[in-house]
Amino acid sequence: MAKDMLDAVCAAEEEAASREEKALEKAADTAEQAKKEAAELTRKRRKAAEQKSADELEKSKAELEQKGKAAKAEAEKACGDISALADKNRESVIAKAAALLLN
Repeated sequence: MAKDMLDAVCAAEEEAASREEKALEKAADTAEQAKKEAAELTRKRRKAAEQKSADELEKSKAELEQKGKAAKAEAEKACGDISALADKNRESVIAKAAALLLN
């Protein structure tokens, strides 16, 4: 009877050790899988952030280009207005300068 009890205790210890080993293997596998999933999620989020940044940069470039075109058009109009005014007043300015020089 003592031998049967000793055999049962040994068998229980072996089973417990086997279960512990399997649990440790499973925990290691689970941890490894979690690391892989975290790395993949990080990669995807980094890629999404890079794409969003690139999209925002393109949007900003387009907006800046539009503002540049508008500023250029405004400057060209102002130059045209100044040129037209200069053309309009040229004869009068020359005549007044000549009068001042000749008098």
